[in-house]
Amino acid sequence: MIGLTRKGILYLITVDILLYLLLPLEVYSFQSRYIIYPLIWISLSVIVLNFFPRGKSIEEIILLIIGAVIYLTITCLFAFVFFLFCGWLNYGAVYKNKKHDSLKIICKTYDCYGTADDCRLYKQQELFSHVFWVTKFNDDKVDTTVWERLP
Repeated sequence: MIGLTRKGILYLITVDILLYLLLPLEVYSFQSRYIIYPLIWISLSVIVLNFFPRGKSIEEIILLIIGAVIYLTITCLFAFVFFLFCGWLNYGAVYKNKKHDSLKIICKTYDCYGTADDCRLYKQQELFSHVFWVTKFNDDKVDTTVWERLP
């Protein structure tokens, strides 16, 4: 078991929050969420384990084993279902901003087990070459005075 001080737990929570803020980052169409979510999930288990007492009674050991089995089962199911059989497909840019060429609206679908979702619009800002910041585009209709439709 990893023994962290209160300061260490606070640092770990701060790192989790900073990682969570980096979720919209994409590099070469690889979404950072595939790395960040498992890191947050593992660090949360470390935080929770630090709240259990350090005793060695049989009841506590059984409780930790049951909790670890449930935790690992959820982790494996999540990884198996959502990372192996499901994923986001990027269909490319649909609109580009008339003033800023690096700002585009892209179409993505979530495909799972052979089924596809409708096109969802996301705003994509190019930070560097092949590094993008992708956020949800919340408008129902695209304003054609600001956005130009791509062929």
